Amino acid sequence: MATTFGPIQDFAAGGIAGWSGLCVGHPLDTLKVKLQVSEVDMLGNLIPSTTKKMSEAFVIMNKEGMINGHFRGFLSPFVSYGLLNAVYFGVYGNVLTFLDEKANATSSLMSKFKPNYFNIYLAGCAGGLAQTIPGCPFELTKVVLQSQVGNAPGLKYYKGPLEALFDIVRKNGLMGCYRGFLIHNIRDIPSCGVYSLSYEYFCYRWKNHYPKVSGDVLNFISGGLTGVISWLMILPIDVIKNRIQADCHKKLYRNSWHCTKATYREGGIPLFFKGWVAVSIRAFLVNSITLMVYSYIKNNYRKKRH
Repeated sequence: MATTFGPIQDFAAGGIAGWSGLCVGHPLDTLKVKLQVSEVDMLGNLIPSTTKKMSEAFVIMNKEGMINGHFRGFLSPFVSYGLLNAVYFGVYGNVLTFLDEKANATSSLMSKFKPNYFNIYLAGCAGGLAQTIPGCPFELTKVVLQSQVGNAPGLKYYKGPLEALFDIVRKNGLMGCYRGFLIHNIRDIPSCGVYSLSYEYFCYRWKNHYPKVSGDVLNFISGGLTGVISWLMILPIDVIKNRIQADCHKKLYRNSWHCTKATYREGGIPLFFKGWVAVSIRAFLVNSITLMVYSYIKNNYRKKRH
């Protein structure tokens, strides 16, 4: 009889998997934010996102150095990423178990039975909702730090996430920490549902079609494709979210709709897909590693308990 993966194991595996993917993907995440958000350089010149090329954004990151450029804002997701992935996978695993038990079915990430895709989608959406509640303040400070360039004249340059967070709370109150919370949920809830559903689909189909291929290889490829699909489908929403959160003191945008209209006037439809190459590369690497590690821990736990 198979041993179920309990709540504690779900949270622990999710945390380890999240940290594994973060270390690989953060520089690409910084590159993505820099492409999507207009910046002011150290001379006070505006660098609009509409004209910014990937090579130019990369040059800016190189000039700022490894810590202040490529890994700018890393501490915030480093502290939160394990927690948020633990929350996502923990809620996902437990909601899926509950839904499957109600339907008298069994379905897991690498199940030999046909998965219940509707239950998987709902469980993924539940995990997405749960992680945005603690995750929004961390995401806000990360985006604020990533979108800053040097000591630009007239702008406060934050040395780290705590300084940024305290300044945001001082000027905007506790609700300032949840700047962009609605658009954050609009981005994460459906994409997390598609994230879990597409991963389960790829794993189930490919395991049956290619039984001789290593499960770790299938998990790696499935996770990478899953990440690309789930990110590209919400990229326009991600652009709005990042621009809203980079404007943490509400100097440019009143709300998400105002930001959407201003973004369209600034660069039209192409601006909503700005940074798609960086997003795709990052999504493949981060999610292939994250889901491979999660599945590896889950499968080996079951083998040891048999």
